[in-house]
Amino acid sequence: MVCDNGPVAGAEVYEVGDQVGLAVQFGTAEEPVDPSGVEVRVRDPEGRTADLRYGRDEGVTRIAPGAYQVVIVASVPGRWRYRFVGMGPVRADHDGFFDVFDLGTG
Repeated sequence: MVCDNGPVAGAEVYEVGDQVGLAVQFGTAEEPVDPSGVEVRVRDPEGRTADLRYGRDEGVTRIAPGAYQVVIVASVPGRWRYRFVGMGPVRADHDGFFDVFDLGTG
């Protein structure tokens, strides 16, 4: 199984308080595949994790065949890491990261 690792969040830069959209495409855009389950793990720079699952957590949405996304609020500065995992007969994963800066107000 393949995940299309096109640019989504990766080397993106955000400010504290921004909403960050994380997405994955299982299969390819031309040949999408829906896993039987999709989990997303997000870890903030302070080591706190959130484990989300499509169908259980309404924040994880299917936006097209094989395409899933979650939007999180970047609440602390530093490097955030995330992982999408496709489960069942369609097994694949996609890891990524994004950086958050506290630019302050002056």
